[in-house]
Amino acid sequence: MSVQDQSRTEWDVIVVGSGAGAMTSAVVAADQGLSVLVVEKSEKFGGTSAISGGGIWIPNNHYFAAKGGKDSYDKALQYILAAGGGKADETKVRAYLDHAPEMIKYLEEKSGCATRWPRSTPITTSTCRARCPAGARSTPSCSTPARSATSWRTCAGLRPRRC
Repeated sequence: MSVQDQSRTEWDVIVVGSGAGAMTSAVVAADQGLSVLVVEKSEKFGGTSAISGGGIWIPNNHYFAAKGGKDSYDKALQYILAAGGGKADETKVRAYLDHAPEMIKYLEEKSGCATRWPRSTPITTSTCRARCPAGARSTPSCSTPARSATSWRTCAGLRPRRC
């Protein structure tokens, strides 16, 4: 972090944490031209997303389509509703299914993070028949080097600060 950034006391957006949701918010804010500060209590970035592998479950994603795969909006809807045990709000689920594929493309473009397609991430739920081929809906995590906070600056154009 530059001396100028260290003395800065005002930011347009302060993001607390560095998990997938937090970093997505930071990337979007930075893309909108806002100054962003990401604060993280841990010595490492990623939050629980780092523990889970960092992938995001996105039906009808472009990675799978590029491999010649065919996913189904209706089967993904059926899967989420069944997995939610009748408690999922169908309007919100449909909004997710409508916008998630666009979101993952946006993040790849705006964050500068290249992604790698996983070999296999099977989706298995005994109570749900709306399964799809292994790896179809799980998108890979960012494959930028994660050796230091400097890599995140390069990847997301952000300035992390440990607090």
